[in-house]
Amino acid sequence: NQSDEKHSIGIRVMFDNALGEIDAPVTMVQKEISPISKETEFFENGRDAGAYVRYLDNYEQPSKEAFITFDGIDNPDPDSMIVGHWYHLASTKWDYEPDKDFSFDTGFNTFGTADTATALYWRHRLQSGRED
Repeated sequence: NQSDEKHSIGIRVMFDNALGEIDAPVTMVQKEISPISKETEFFENGRDAGAYVRYLDNYEQPSKEAFITFDGIDNPDPDSMIVGHWYHLASTKWDYEPDKDFSFDTGFNTFGTADTATALYWRHRLQSGRED
């Protein structure tokens, strides 16, 4: 903010969780035993994901995997994280209420596709003028 005015600033970072040709990899968080298959929100409502999100091409014998990590970095943790269907998250610029009954890991849904995305939110904060 290079002006003298205060601004409310928030950040949403969205990841398309594809691993190679797989648009809906197995999605796991550190604090859950089973893979996540339905749209879920973490952090904001007291549901803790733990230190990372892990994406696998195969649950039993993964050959490809990717991580989003939260520990070990001096940056603030996100205020909220939503794992959901890519089309749902991509069709919004900010607010999205996860559909807790919507399966993103199967083609038997409204979109006819298995497709996953993760959105990280740092909620709006007031930033003073001339502040980096």
